[in-house]
Amino acid sequence: MVEKITSKAGKRPPANQQLGVIPKEGFMRINPVLSVLGENRTSFYQGILDGTYPPQIKLPGGRSSVWKASEIREVIELLEQGKTWLDRNEADKKAVA
Repeated sequence: MVEKITSKAGKRPPANQQLGVIPKEGFMRINPVLSVLGENRTSFYQGILDGTYPPQIKLPGGRSSVWKASEIREVIELLEQGKTWLDRNEADKKAVA
């Protein structure tokens, strides 16, 4: 049986806030991204600096960051192929040139 993920108040969080779920469109906050990728926060941010993962989008106010769900889905596909986010961007540059 699959256990439902609930918030502290007992209500089910919105789809883009559920751990282990990638929404079809929109944005994801840090905890769902970490859950999907199986990374801890420090390794994930280091992966952004290394080019393994896509950079975050800062929301107005500067305290919150999100990632495009489509980019998280794409980075998972790249990692399965043994590639990184940086490899994807280099391939895009070669295709344009």
